[in-house]
Amino acid sequence: MLRVNSLLAVGLLLLATPAWSQTDLPWWVDSVHVSPPGVGGIGAITLEGTWIDTGAPDAISHSVIDGKLHLTVAAPDLNVNTGDALTPWTLTEEFGPLDPLVNEINGSIFSVDPANRGNRQWVSGPNILGWIYPQPRGEFRGLGSLGQAGLMSAAYDVSANGNVVTGQAAMADSAGAITTTAFAWSEATGMISLGLLPNGAPGSSTGRGVSADGNYIVGDSASRDDFGLHGQEAFRWSLGSGVEGLGHLHEGYATSEARATSRNGEVVVGVDDFYPPSFAPIPIGYFQRAFRYTDASGMQDLGTLPAYTTDSASEAVDVSADGNVIVGNAFRSPYSATDAIHFDQAQPFLWTEETGMQGLGNPGRAVIAIYPTPNQQTIANAVSADGKIVVGVDRLYWEDLTLPPWPAVPAPFDQAVMWTEESGWRDLRPFRMAPGPEFVGSEAVDVSAETGAIIGQAYLTSVDATSSSAWLEGDLDELGRTQVPFIWDETHGMRPLARVLAGDYGLDFEGWRLNQATAISDDGTTIVGVGVNPDGVEEAWRAVMYRTTRAGDTDFDGDVDQLDVAALAANMGKSSTQQDLYWMDGDFDNNGVIDEADHLLLLANYDGRAVGDFNADGIVNLADYTVWRDHLGLNTGIADASGDGYVTKHDYDVWQQNFGTVLDGNLAQLTSGAVPEPATSVLTLFGLALCVVARRRHRDSTATE
Repeated sequence: MLRVNSLLAVGLLLLATPAWSQTDLPWWVDSVHVSPPGVGGIGAITLEGTWIDTGAPDAISHSVIDGKLHLTVAAPDLNVNTGDALTPWTLTEEFGPLDPLVNEINGSIFSVDPANRGNRQWVSGPNILGWIYPQPRGEFRGLGSLGQAGLMSAAYDVSANGNVVTGQAAMADSAGAITTTAFAWSEATGMISLGLLPNGAPGSSTGRGVSADGNYIVGDSASRDDFGLHGQEAFRWSLGSGVEGLGHLHEGYATSEARATSRNGEVVVGVDDFYPPSFAPIPIGYFQRAFRYTDASGMQDLGTLPAYTTDSASEAVDVSADGNVIVGNAFRSPYSATDAIHFDQAQPFLWTEETGMQGLGNPGRAVIAIYPTPNQQTIANAVSADGKIVVGVDRLYWEDLTLPPWPAVPAPFDQAVMWTEESGWRDLRPFRMAPGPEFVGSEAVDVSAETGAIIGQAYLTSVDATSSSAWLEGDLDELGRTQVPFIWDETHGMRPLARVLAGDYGLDFEGWRLNQATAISDDGTTIVGVGVNPDGVEEAWRAVMYRTTRAGDTDFDGDVDQLDVAALAANMGKSSTQQDLYWMDGDFDNNGVIDEADHLLLLANYDGRAVGDFNADGIVNLADYTVWRDHLGLNTGIADASGDGYVTKHDYDVWQQNFGTVLDGNLAQLTSGAVPEPATSVLTLFGLALCVVARRRHRDSTATE
């Protein structure tokens, strides 16, 4: 029988926080860990706890009764006279392979009253089938509010592993006045307020960036000095130090804002807005500078782009994980009397200590024929953790013109873009849509270094909620465009995020409108954003994208049955060149094509194998024998009725015993027919196949020596 250590090699999943209430678990059971079935269909359940006295639970067993797997833990004799020593204990029980008709797994254990240890009660734990075949969909949840229901919240950044979220939330003070505050959210703490800088009240704060481990959060807070010169100041927060101000670049009237921090929280970047003292000559231009902050150097002015005039502006928006690469934006001054008229008004930059500020230029656009000529701003919003990918938006816009009286000024054109050193600027092509709303722009806001996935917003003309495109519904932006969050990757291109969360991961967010996706974790598993909850309130949300369901499970219900076979058959032959395809359509290998490879993945996981339905057509007949014969001796999972990892004569015996069985959509046995006797040719074939397998294994082992 497969042991726990070997299960680790095939993707062991431990769920260390079981969904048991205090009344479900006896006092002496601290945790329940479940290892789902791996190769051979063998799983394991481990219980850990502490027992009063020198004994400890010493046996665990399981049995299948009425289609339910029951666990039994035997408690030792109670050594009442031996004192109150605490004895840690661990018990592990392996189970399986399970018949696909086993649909409940219950734990039955003794509950012992610590105040009266002679009082023992037999109790049954909850159904933990969801642990054996865990819910495959990750999760989607609103992050709530601070104290008072109905108040808004918005998420702006997430830690590298997706565990910590920061943003801004509204809260009411003791007098009932509503203010906003930066927050930190984690599974353990929920949403907590970070507060304000000293002397910041009354005012607001916003969390804009979080370190990789979630230990540091940066942003800005109201902050008034004695002269009222600094109304807003960048801050860095940690659990040990609370909210600490980072200062300003300039004396006089200035505000600062922290946008992002490095992996360890040591480097903080952002922007400082300032105004020259009234007694100094006031140049005409921008007064905005990108900054880099460390404890050793304080706040450092990164200057302006050398290609622009000295009265231009800059801002830093993100920093690489190691703190060495800063990405930001440089802005021309539109008021400079010495600068010529330029088409490009802004471009992103990269900054390192070695090179200083280096402009990335602008994507080329064919705009010569457009009259009047627009301006161009290319804006970076984020850089990947390794500092190699920049994402943002390229915007064409028209100034308000009064002379001569032009026709109505065109709306701005926004195009999501990405930059790499190898390829330069590149447009992210729009996603496919059915006839109805029109795609009028997009903006990329963040990128995952590990997966290369990019998130952002697409902008559409208004969406009719009664149309077939109602899933595109979102709130309107200030220009009257419908915002629809997207996710982009090299394989699939741009796709609506709502479709991906539902179609690839089975997440349910009924009643929500996902208005904005604002950040993606470095590991690519978690996306946060802002939406409208079912009560119509703006709320921060977090979507976790992992999928532990077996290939073939199109409906994410934990099994692979005839319903999944029908879904695959309905989409066989389709490709992403025709329409977007998802896991729920049968694209199990995630390559944008539903083909024989997906069919084989389904067959290898089909639960009807346990009764001999090897070709997944719902009937155990001679066609299944052919599948068994073709896979005899192999370990692909196809025709493996026993779940032991190989196709053997035992699997033939299962097919023979169930010959004629007809299965319904949920694999319940409806009928059973005559059982064919094994032919001599079958037994001969089995013997020959064993020889072939033995030679194959010998050849493979020789090749590796």
